[in-house]
Amino acid sequence: MIADREFRSDLYYRLNVFPIRIPPLRERREDIPLLARYFAQKFAQQMQKRIETIPTVHMKALSDWDWPGNVRELANFIERAVILTRGNSLQVPVAELRGVAPVRIDAEHEFGLMNLRRQRHLNAGMRLRALCKKQSTRSIAENVLPMNMPRTSTRKSCAR
Repeated sequence: MIADREFRSDLYYRLNVFPIRIPPLRERREDIPLLARYFAQKFAQQMQKRIETIPTVHMKALSDWDWPGNVRELANFIERAVILTRGNSLQVPVAELRGVAPVRIDAEHEFGLMNLRRQRHLNAGMRLRALCKKQSTRSIAENVLPMNMPRTSTRKSCAR
């Protein structure tokens, strides 16, 4: 990462004073029940629900899953389960674990997505400049531009 200039070398050496390697969740499955109970209680408290148990079948399904998103994925999954649960026993949507293959995005694909987003933004800017002569700024912003392009872009582009 440092050689590719993706990470500052001085920052790397500051952080690397005492390296800590935390294995992924799939390599420490014994932590999954403890984390699942913790997140269930945390989210139940936030949502003012009372969840007392997680069925053994559901806990086994949670422990068998690889959790490619690690603890964050587990936390999000348990939060969704707490939202959907009626009663005091956590109802885990096990079908989601069986039916969905984990999505893994490699660096090349991610780079392609960034380029696609940048290209869409550039194309929107070119369309905007071409239409500035024909329409008001408001109608362009409402009808032509993508939702994520800031409105200030319309004023700047039309002013050129």
